[in-house]
Amino acid sequence: MKRTFETVAGVTILVLMLVVLGLLLTAPPALAPQQTQIDPSSLELETEPEDTTLDEVPAQSAPGELVACTMDAKMCPDGSFVGRTGPNCEFSPCPEAVEAVPSPTVHYCEPRETDAHVACIDLYEPVCGFVQVECITTPCNPVPETFSNSCYACANDRVRSYEAGECVEVN
Repeated sequence: MKRTFETVAGVTILVLMLVVLGLLLTAPPALAPQQTQIDPSSLELETEPEDTTLDEVPAQSAPGELVACTMDAKMCPDGSFVGRTGPNCEFSPCPEAVEAVPSPTVHYCEPRETDAHVACIDLYEPVCGFVQVECITTPCNPVPETFSNSCYACANDRVRSYEAGECVEVN
């Protein structure tokens, strides 16, 4: 009984896969790129006013109209980056300066430490690992996360460096 069910299920899945494959092969390409000819003489060139700087993008849209800002970023004095925000596409303000904390020595994970076949021991010597994150709109700083030891920190494929000791939250 069980073997019959497995056979029927397998045949059903195979038939469904063949039907989907057939549909994909016979369907016309819906999103095929179309080539169009553009007459260069019909294009108008826009020039920016001479007093426009790179830090300012003039807003030329009516109220309620969508605005698209460039995806450039400005480096702040603390080393972080900020992007442009609407409606006038101005750079976001830089974060407030935080109290200077002496920086411990940063250790960088070596290739032999990041190998997936490395076995870590359960020894508690906490480190503050800096986990890389993916941001959509602007570059992001790594997020600090406490690991039980440097082996576990470097075994995480998103950690590039760490400091000795637990992560300390600075307010």
